[in-house]
Formats: sequence, C-alpha cells, structure tokens
Amino acid sequence: MISALLLHTDSYYLVRQVYPYGLDLIAAHLRRNGLQAEIAHPLLPGPDPSANLAGLLERTNPDVIGLGLRNIDTTMACEEYGDHPGPGFQTLFFPPKVRAMVAALKELAPDIPIIAGGCGFSVAPAELLEYLGVEFGVVGEGEEPLLRFMRAWPDQDSIGTIPGLVQRKNGAIQRTPREPYEFSDQGQHRDPGFAHAFETTGIPVRTRRGCNRKCSYCVEPLIEGRKYRFRETFDVVQELQTLAQSPGKIAKIFFADTEFNLPDEQYAIQLMRDITKAGLDSSFHFATQVAAKPFSREFAELAAELGLALIMSCESFADEVLAQNGIEYQQADIERALELCEQTGLDVTVNLIFGLPGETWESVEHTVQAMQRLGQAATRRFEYTVGGRIYPSTPLAGLAAAPGAEDHIHGPKHDDLLAPRFYCSPAPPLELKAHIDERLEFAMEFRNRVEPERFQALAMCYQADHGDWDDAAQGFAQAPATAQASSFDYLFRTLAGAGQVDAARVVCRAMLAAGNSRPNDPVLAEPLGLAQFYMGLLPG
Repeated sequence: MISALLLHTDSYYLVRQVYPYGLDLIAAHLRRNGLQAEIAHPLLPGPDPSANLAGLLERTNPDVIGLGLRNIDTTMACEEYGDHPGPGFQTLFFPPKVRAMVAALKELAPDIPIIAGGCGFSVAPAELLEYLGVEFGVVGEGEEPLLRFMRAWPDQDSIGTIPGLVQRKNGAIQRTPREPYEFSDQGQHRDPGFAHAFETTGIPVRTRRGCNRKCSYCVEPLIEGRKYRFRETFDVVQELQTLAQSPGKIAKIFFADTEFNLPDEQYAIQLMRDITKAGLDSSFHFATQVAAKPFSREFAELAAELGLALIMSCESFADEVLAQNGIEYQQADIERALELCEQTGLDVTVNLIFGLPGETWESVEHTVQAMQRLGQAATRRFEYTVGGRIYPSTPLAGLAAAPGAEDHIHGPKHDDLLAPRFYCSPAPPLELKAHIDERLEFAMEFRNRVEPERFQALAMCYQADHGDWDDAAQGFAQAPATAQASSFDYLFRTLAGAGQVDAARVVCRAMLAAGNSRPNDPVLAEPLGLAQFYMGLLPG
C-alpha cells in the first residue's frame, strides 16, 4: 500500500505545542482513500534531527515525504532569543532548519520524492522551492493534491495537471491553478501521536476558510482565498461532541479562523447558539480571534454565555494608521467593542501592531495613551508587536516598494522577500519597542527560548504519545527533577491509560525519589503528591 510520511517541521512547536491540524486533515483524507499516512516531528524525540529522520524512514519506509511548513517565522521583530538578527530587529526564522532536514532526507532517501506545503509554504512557494531545494509543492489546501500526487508518481505528465501544484522544472517554476475547496470530514479524527498538544495548547477547529479583507500585512487571503466557505454548523457541533467524548483532557478549543465574526456575525451567532443548545458550553474553554467590527451586543452576549475568550485584532488606536493599512474599522469601533466586552464580562486580549505604514511618533503616543486610559483588567489585557513583516504579494509589499519607504525597511533591500524584512516607522523595531516599553507598565516580552530541561520533558511526552513506552519511562528516570516535575502527570496518565503498568510504575518511583531527595522544593510539591496518590492506584 502506498504510504506517506508527513513531517510537521514547525520548530516553534518546541515552544508552543500547536497541533498539526492541516497534516491531520491530509492524513485522514489519504487513509479514507486507501493509502497510508503517518505524521511525525523531525525535531523530536532526540536533539539530532538527522537521527530522528533516519529512525522514521527505517520504521515507515514511505513512498512520499510531505513537509508541512506552518510558518516561515513568528512575524515578530523583537524576539529576545531570536536566531536571525538584522538591522534594528531580531526574529526567529524557520526555513534554515527545514533546509537542513531536506538535505538529511536527500542523503538518507535520495529516491523518495519530497513535496512541501502548508500555510507558510503557500506564502512564498517559488522562493521556498528554490531555498529548500525541493522539486514539488502545494499551494493552499493539500488534501486532494497530495492524494493525486501519490497516485500519479512518477508519471510527470499526470503530476503536471494536479491543481495547486508548483514544481521546479526545466529551470523554471511551473504552477497549476488551485481548485475551489469544499469542506469534507473535518473532525472525526485526531492523531494520538500529538495528544500532548491537546492538553497544553488545545485543539484547533475550523468553521470557515477565506478572508476578503485587505489588511496590508496579512497573508490569509493569499493562503485561503478571498471567498468565504463555511462548514455546516451541525458538522462543527458534531465534531465538538466527538471531542467531548474522547479520552484524555481536551479542555481547550480554538476556532482557528481568520476572524470568527467575519464577513459578518450571522454564521458565528448561529454556531454559538447551536453549541450552547447542544450543552457543549461547559465541556470546553473556547477561544478565537475576532475583528473589532462588526461586534454587536447580541454577539457579545452569546460569546459570554459560551465562555468564549477573544483575541481582538485592533492593530492601532490611530485612525490614520488603520486607514492607510486597509483596516475597516476605527478607534471608535474598537472602544465600542471593548466596552461591550466589559459589560458582558468577556475575556479579551487586545492585539496591536506598532510601526505600520503611516505610523508617526504622534500616532504611537496616541495609541499608548489609549492603552493607558483603558488599562488592563482581570478580563482585558494588551499584547503588541512592533514592525510589520513584509511578505510577498501583500499590500504591505507594495507599500514598502513605494518611493520614500526605503528609510522604514529593515532587512534585505532587494526583491527576495523570503528572508525576514520589516516595515517599521518611525524608528527601527528594537528602538521603537524600547520607547513603547518605557511608556507602559505592562511591557511585552518575547522569550521563546527552548531550555534543555523543557525539551527533555516534551521529548518524553512525545515518546509516550508514539507508543515508545519503555524509552519514555527510562528517559524519565534519568531526567533532571524539573523535567520530571513538568511531565510527570501527563506521562503517568498516558502510560497507565495504555495499560503500560510497569512503565507507569518506573515513572512513579522516579518521581517519588526526586521529591524525597528535595523535600522543600516547591516545584516538586504537586507532582510528588500526585505520585504518592498514583502509586496507590497501581496493581501489585
């Protein structure tokens, strides 16, 4: 049977465990059509990606390798632990790690075709094919294109007709148009190999695709298209019901749409009513991203009833900045929405971007003063980034090319927009952020460093999710106490739930030994108590 190895190449997963939703949909589509598929992360469980890949290839023996590129970077220009410094900025840039993975794959399995895809890839497909040294890629949704590719390989004539495919051929980049996307089975599956992400970050659920807005910096219309396509609300509710009955602790649901209340509120209002009517409002903590407009009292009250936490895209409180960047609301709309949130008790995180085209010292001060006046509260907080990441084919790329804009471009001064490049006015990102931080009591910190002990904890949970019970247990017994403390509860429940009593006992005894050796360590107090309780539950 033809098989695919689908690699979740997102190195940011080591910081924040976002479930590989797109790869999961692709894998399920392949399996429904009689093919095999496995999803894995090449940066886990060991510190050497080449060794991880060698083990995966030996075990799975795939016919095709798929690379899922979730993001090119974090879009943030002021990463304290960024690996890609530039003039006035420091960010995280992921393609070099993926290119190293491709080099290892070509050495280990030179005859297996590699095909790239994902949201990050779709932002700059031609540039990434060249940079990574990959021959094939898919722009947009990958379920049907990858299925057709696997059935067609190695017939080049058939491959050349696959919708959404891009390929390097005869020294040029060739593309075929995308087909309209239709929702199929979206939720009757979740890959247990990434179950740890269920508990740490939650489960993403899609209710629609597409975005018709023209925000200068945004790539969503490029990735998903400008036409909205909605799932039936019944189908979304059925997916949530399935998740509610699943084993494990699925407590968080994130509606992973561009904005939950666009293009208008009607679909979201009906969906929230249906979820509440089904009694699912108490099953999960819900969250989603919304625009500041439209935002009616009816929407706010239903969201509050559901317990829906909001991430509100506001960008700026300066109307001139909002207008110049194609944003379809004003300061009055933002403050009206925030007032409704306060009146209904909605938890809201206000997202802002300083430094977009049109930003001046006066507009920066205007937004800072609005933040100070509104203030942070138990149910309201502000988050902000500095500088707009310039991606190919976005309105921001056009604004950055306009006469007089060069003084505000920070990064390569050439046409290759793959490498991190930021528009930031009236000062470079790091300088502007320092100014803003001095003015605010709630300054933003971007600390995305992966500490060795955190990596060890994540690796052990990954091993347990993939059925490597003994390796996970033995690794736990030898891990530092802090790594044991952060992974013990999940690891024990996973092992015990799989019937791996001996491995669960090894983990329990190791946690008890660590706690007893450091009886006054507050970090170990809770896992030590759990270990004492869990030990009494084990037979024998």
